[in-house]
Amino acid sequence: MSVIEGVLKEEVKRLEESIRFFSNMLKSIPRGSIFIQKINNKYFVYRKKKVNNKVVSEYIGKKGSKQSNDAIKDAVKYRQVKNDLRIAKSEYKKLRRVYKIYD
Repeated sequence: MSVIEGVLKEEVKRLEESIRFFSNMLKSIPRGSIFIQKINNKYFVYRKKKVNNKVVSEYIGKKGSKQSNDAIKDAVKYRQVKNDLRIAKSEYKKLRRVYKIYD
């Protein structure tokens, strides 16, 4: 086993763990996009998500409330984790191609 092959093997294992970690993290964060609607000069926060192939709007609370702030933070976190997962998967795919050369 060459040094390069050992490093590639370790990196593939690390990326597999990262993909598993990010996938589990995505399952724990609520899905859907956040939008704010103005009704009678008051702002309300909603989450749009798909349920059985239908788009459903879920009421979160008034803008500035603890629930709405948490929902906005979760939406940002979901986007970040999803992006990290996408990057990890693409890196994994590239490394698997290189690793096949050494098999």
